[in-house]
Amino acid sequence: MARLVMRHHQQNRLPSFSPLPSLSDFNGTKLQTQLQYRRKVSQPKEALHVTASNAKKTLKVSLTEQMSGESNKGGAAEFSSKTKDFAVPRRNAMALILSGCIFSQVSWQSPAFAVQSVALREYVDSFDGYSFKYPKNWIQVKGAGADIFFRDPYILDENLAVDLSSPSSSNYKSVEDLGPPEVAGKQVLRQYLTEFMSTRLGVKREGKVLSTSSRVADDGKLYYQVEVNIKSYASNNELAVMPKDRVVSMEWNRRYLTVLGVENNQLYALRLQTPENVFVEEESDLRRVMESFRVNKTPFSIMAKLVSVQRHPSVSLLPPSSLSDFNGTRLLHSQLQFKRRVSQPRGALQVSASSAKKILIMGGTRFIGIFLSRLLVKEGHQVTLFTRGKAPITQQLPGESDSDYTDFASKILHLKGDRKDFDFVKSSLSAEGFDVVYDINGREAEEIVPILDGLPKLEQYIYCSSAGVYLKSDQLPHFEIDAVDPKSRHKGKLETESLLESRGVNWTSIRPVYIYGPLNYNPVEEWFFHRLKAGRPIPVPNSGIQITQLGHVKDLATAFVKVLCNEKASKEVFNISGEKYVTFDGLAKACAKAAGFPEPEIVHYNPKEFDFGKKKAFPFRDQHFFASIDKAKSVLGWKPEYDLVEGLADSYNLDFGRGTFRKEADFSTDDMILGKSLVLQS
Repeated sequence: MARLVMRHHQQNRLPSFSPLPSLSDFNGTKLQTQLQYRRKVSQPKEALHVTASNAKKTLKVSLTEQMSGESNKGGAAEFSSKTKDFAVPRRNAMALILSGCIFSQVSWQSPAFAVQSVALREYVDSFDGYSFKYPKNWIQVKGAGADIFFRDPYILDENLAVDLSSPSSSNYKSVEDLGPPEVAGKQVLRQYLTEFMSTRLGVKREGKVLSTSSRVADDGKLYYQVEVNIKSYASNNELAVMPKDRVVSMEWNRRYLTVLGVENNQLYALRLQTPENVFVEEESDLRRVMESFRVNKTPFSIMAKLVSVQRHPSVSLLPPSSLSDFNGTRLLHSQLQFKRRVSQPRGALQVSASSAKKILIMGGTRFIGIFLSRLLVKEGHQVTLFTRGKAPITQQLPGESDSDYTDFASKILHLKGDRKDFDFVKSSLSAEGFDVVYDINGREAEEIVPILDGLPKLEQYIYCSSAGVYLKSDQLPHFEIDAVDPKSRHKGKLETESLLESRGVNWTSIRPVYIYGPLNYNPVEEWFFHRLKAGRPIPVPNSGIQITQLGHVKDLATAFVKVLCNEKASKEVFNISGEKYVTFDGLAKACAKAAGFPEPEIVHYNPKEFDFGKKKAFPFRDQHFFASIDKAKSVLGWKPEYDLVEGLADSYNLDFGRGTFRKEADFSTDDMILGKSLVLQS
């Protein structure tokens, strides 16, 4: 960051450098048109000498010393033939050449150079409520998941980002909610190491917390500052058979500087990344950036409070509140928050039509819809559930505060009916006139026809499909463009997607893999919890190394909200699931770890040797089955909040661990498997 500043001593003029026609020989390509000095500069007695220990190719430029004698009569300075070379990193070559334009205009005899702090430019986000200063020459780029992302254009692994927790799923009052700085520091390090997990063979990441502190800034708010170091080691030949051929060396060494602040019920995190060798040189400037970070009240949060006193139930803005234990305390969130515009028609504060929607959820009282409806209500939308009325429309969730539940229950609406009664569906929806439909429980294409017919002005149809529509393949993971299986048991969902496309409506389809989480009515994690609690072995088909994928229901609900009124989601399909894949054996161990049980005994069996009748001996399809979520991450800015063990713990603590489950334990198939296993062993 440091720039060279020339101090003038005398009025003698130095001739300018001659520009070179090409620098292609230095790196095979044209250099950037604008470079900067990045290194500290020493001051020899008579000449400028710029060094860079990591520069493997340097430009040699002869700088002729000016004689201390008289100038010649022609006005041109006399120079001795004695010269000195100075080395410049190749990325700074153009900067050196261009600097000739400056040098040629400056008078000097014995120039002295000094390191000056880089100029900072302020960035203010008044909508989200934060501000900070960043180096003036850094550029803004798109960073997956971050609310804002700046990068040094020349040192590409030096960057800055700001992350915000979701306004609909956090209720922070102070940064002290994270615990003392030391505890927050451990969480920060854990989050970084999780983000840098690598699937490459022979890669190891080591990290440590260097320092943690707290400070009260000039705005009177408390901020935490955390510094961690992470080193990455990799083998030069990870596939080598002999250990001596797998030489491990450090591939990078970085400093991570994090500032945490709380405002608007949200957690804000300023995250700086820089190589350690660069940090040594730029520490003072980077600390200026850290100290400049501020969080502020947003206009939206102020207007939300004003709206709460207006008697307009359908357009009131809800201040973000927490689902308490249902959300847990997450330190860093990669997901972008849901942004809303606020207008003021005819003297009353209301949510504009582009933000507040009249939404119909087909279903909504069993699993996915329970979490989705809460998010939508908290976002200020008018939400109606279409159900047969056999289950309660609202129920207080484990860990949900009384105030949160009362607030939700007072705003949710209900339309009772059977979606198989097509005439009723068409007439009732036509009378209501919904803007958006979330179809959570649709299975057949014919079921959506009366909905579309009854809502000719529908703005968006968001459909819950399934990754089960993909044709079985040896090449995984499944991508959204992969071939589909028209004969799969989910063919009705596939036909629904085709019908939506043919009708020309604005639609979005979400394809989850396996879904898990509190209140799951499918025996996914519950199947394992029953056996772990009973202290029984876990029967797993075949080798147990079959790879699958699970996604937490709350992450799925967040993805559903992400596509709402999102032009990038129009007529698109998105796979939604967890970040990582897991084997069947690994899933059994993860369930045990999440629930606090000892590592289980796993018994493998060949399913072809048994006749289980209509009973299902294992809750997953006996094959590799997982999908890529890259499209959702890049297009929607969505990212799973829960890793597998954390999500399983959330499910256990808020459901099975409280003594609630959907199905009683049935170990009959287990006994068949284990009985045969004992016979074989004897």
